[in-house]
Amino acid sequence: LNESTAILKKHIGQIKNDGLKSTWLLSYDNLFDEELVSIFAQQDGEIGAFMEVSPKLARDAAVNYTLDEGDYYFPNKVFLSAYAISDRDKIIETYFTKFRTVFGKFPQSAGAWYIDAHSQKKLSALGVSSALTVSDQFDTDSLSVWGKYLSFPFYPSSYNSIEPAKYLNNKIPIVNIQWAQRDPIESYGKEVSFSRQSFQANDYINNG
Repeated sequence: LNESTAILKKHIGQIKNDGLKSTWLLSYDNLFDEELVSIFAQQDGEIGAFMEVSPKLARDAAVNYTLDEGDYYFPNKVFLSAYAISDRDKIIETYFTKFRTVFGKFPQSAGAWYIDAHSQKKLSALGVSSALTVSDQFDTDSLSVWGKYLSFPFYPSSYNSIEPAKYLNNKIPIVNIQWAQRDPIESYGKEVSFSRQSFQANDYINNG
């Protein structure tokens, strides 16, 4: 973290005082921060896996990372789907091995802006039962995700993770919960301003 952990501790304390449930998704790099690990190990909420790829995660998994091609959040770097299927498995296994070393068990929840069907099946095999993935957006951060159920949780198809499974035999058994839910009317358009009509904190505040 670039800032003091005081804000984080305040959030954790407020959640506890209000009697709320919480799930915190930690990036791979977070797992090497002893102060952060200590804070999360002592709180009551669930700890899950934030499955976006960092240079360190790629390096530790012995997977090539495109350092010199665009910003860190570009889909060709950060998403598991940017990598060969065998490399996706290595990345997930590397994350989960480190997580178990730190917390003594595998996470049951995961999240990322986008998690492809193969990766979700791999996560399911490792015990993950819920995933936080992004709601529909036509254009944000060089990425379009278009065609999901609007706002609703769903079990994804084993062929395409943004589509609900039609039958039990092609269901990935991970409930996908949608992050940054969009306004059903105002979010429909091709400019970035439309995709920012969401409940993500910065969008919600900036839109008044």
